[in-house]
Amino acid sequence: MLSTFLLPLVSAQAERVRPPKLTVLHHFKAAKDGGQPSAALTPDGAGGFYTTAEFGGPQDLGVAIRLTPPDTLPGKWSLKLLHGFTGAPDGSVPDTTLIAAPDGTLYGTTFVGGAADNGSVFSLTPPVAPATRWKFKILHSFTSAGEGERLQGQLLLTDD
Repeated sequence: MLSTFLLPLVSAQAERVRPPKLTVLHHFKAAKDGGQPSAALTPDGAGGFYTTAEFGGPQDLGVAIRLTPPDTLPGKWSLKLLHGFTGAPDGSVPDTTLIAAPDGTLYGTTFVGGAADNGSVFSLTPPVAPATRWKFKILHSFTSAGEGERLQGQLLLTDD
């Protein structure tokens, strides 16, 4: 998912391409820092990644996290909890890839939870000062009254 392999054809013969060596960035510890991370990684622009895990965190209802590379390689990547989901009103089971806006705000969805337990759309705004927290905001809670519920699709960021 993180890389694409291209097999160039030369004189109708495919060249042999060796897959890259995989590196484990983090071993999740379920309730402590997240469990079942099924979303893709979103680059943070500084060599790290944002992602979600469907379970774990303070309520074991999912987390949004940032993985930061070590200062020197080889080294240990660090994990920072951006938000621990609580079910209601903010949602639970965040299972889609976070979308990063140009201003650094992250957008995502939850499969369940929210005001009616049918999922939510949320934003996470980066802190203004390094020592402060990310700001979590519910943008919409699904009610299933003709608008849908339990999202499994991906958000799309547009210019308008």
